[in-house]
Amino acid sequence: MSKIRRSSYSASEKLKILKYAKNHGQREAARHFSIDHSMISRWKNREDKLKSAKGESRRIGAGRKANYPEAEASLKNWLIELQNDGIAVTSKVAKFYMKEVLIGEFAQVYPDGENFLASERWLYGFIRRNGFSLRRKGQNDMMKAVHESAMQDELGSGS
Repeated sequence: MSKIRRSSYSASEKLKILKYAKNHGQREAARHFSIDHSMISRWKNREDKLKSAKGESRRIGAGRKANYPEAEASLKNWLIELQNDGIAVTSKVAKFYMKEVLIGEFAQVYPDGENFLASERWLYGFIRRNGFSLRRKGQNDMMKAVHESAMQDELGSGS
């Protein structure tokens, strides 16, 4: 028995094969592209995810999911607001804000939020999941300093 070489298909390739299968049938598409028909069936069931994936992505739905999705959405919105105002945020401030949001605003939703560790690994995962990027220190250093002191004043007086 000969060994079958495993192949990996990008989302755009899968969608192209699915389109062919809609016009010619799944078994005909399987023969045409030299793949098993069950693969086409699985792709058909996940077609919505394939359409929403980036074209060359091969790992749809892979990766670690957020443990606190609502709190992370709040952090993302806050960061976008600051970004729109031209205010840069340090990683330390982002981690501190996430911890405060979990303890305060989302305490009922996430009772274990007080045990949250805002590690570097969590931060880099959050940045990757939400399409942010880290920037080097530059012209916004003065704005960062002003913002950080304002945050400390605000959080200090809020307690």
